[in-house]
Amino acid sequence: MYHLGNIHHVGGAAATAIEGWIAFGNGPRVCTQGVNDWITTQGSGLGCRVPFGIGAAITVSLAAYSAMRWARAWRAGQGS
Repeated sequence: MYHLGNIHHVGGAAATAIEGWIAFGNGPRVCTQGVNDWITTQGSGLGCRVPFGIGAAITVSLAAYSAMRWARAWRAGQGS
């Protein structure tokens, strides 16, 4: 039922790494902010870092929850 080799684990780790780098990395950050393709503005600083930090926190918490469920199943003899 649980397979650690699935590609979605790699994709999730890559997304978390990118979000964390943008949110918590050194140096200035610049991003495009807007509601659609026609109304956009250049953002920087906290305007870029906070949304990516929230995304990183969400993906890390989902990964921790997934790992906890996998460990419980593995200990119960249901994991692969």
